[in-house]
Amino acid sequence: MGNGHSPSNDEQSSSIAAIRSELERALGDQSFSSEQELQDAVAQKVAELNQSPVTDFQGLSREQMHRLLHAPFDAPDLVRFAEGIEARPAATAFRLLEVIVDAAGEEGIKLTAKGNLPRAVVFEAKEALKAEGLKREWLPGVIRNEDDFLELHLIKVTAGLARFMRKERGRLKATRATQKRFRKGEWAAIYHALLQAYCRQFNWAYADGWPDLRIVQDSFAFFLYLLHRFGDEPRPVSFYQRCFSQAFPAALRQVNEEEALFPSDSPERIVHSCWSVRTVRRFAMPFGLIEEVGGEPDVPWLRGEPESLVIRRSALYDRVVSWGVR
Repeated sequence: MGNGHSPSNDEQSSSIAAIRSELERALGDQSFSSEQELQDAVAQKVAELNQSPVTDFQGLSREQMHRLLHAPFDAPDLVRFAEGIEARPAATAFRLLEVIVDAAGEEGIKLTAKGNLPRAVVFEAKEALKAEGLKREWLPGVIRNEDDFLELHLIKVTAGLARFMRKERGRLKATRATQKRFRKGEWAAIYHALLQAYCRQFNWAYADGWPDLRIVQDSFAFFLYLLHRFGDEPRPVSFYQRCFSQAFPAALRQVNEEEALFPSDSPERIVHSCWSVRTVRRFAMPFGLIEEVGGEPDVPWLRGEPESLVIRRSALYDRVVSWGVR
């Protein structure tokens, strides 16, 4: 499960071509007395271009976008995470982690022969979400085991990556540090660690059937920026889909119709559906960062068709994400 975005050849070529074009316009009519003077002028102009707002990035500069893609958790002047959390956050992902840690107790959870959580823990997780009015992804069928409960499975995997849990002799145990954090109510630290592990270590393409499209995961902070700018008003998911493809048009060239789940799917539809399922349904919603305010029932998500879904940023978002830019 990788943790980093390597720009595709298309993305690199597109960026280089854009900068070259702007350099030609800016420096084309100037004359230089030496090669060094030319190099200095180019370096200065490149620096200016990298710091200038880009329309396709909704006002972010190339330098800011680069940091959001490659090191969002190491750019405190640009964005900070979880610093406003003071109380236990009401979010599906957090509640599921809490259920697993509580069930582990001091002795750990005896896993099934397949390595899954026992049915009692699965049932407890299902009831815990229901009791707090927390929503899970709609999927057909009855929840009988971990394989039927996607969010629980993904959080269990992420908890291991975040070192909240460890497997030992057929049992799943919470580390001492994790138990201590929960006892002391260190909600911000727990949420931050879970968020970082899910966004940077867990592979969002894991078993979902869509093309790899790593840029979908690596642009998670760009979506959070879009919510910062536009999420105060209800907007359809299709608005955010268009913002994504406008910022990363190379994604459309990374897929073909042979990768479609349905014969009528175009590359644009594939990318938009993949983005929506991974970013909206399986990231922002379970982490409590957005709320639904209208649209069709959940059934369209079976086909990744959330165009009619209307969302806005949640109250928890404002405690989780703080920006150093407008």
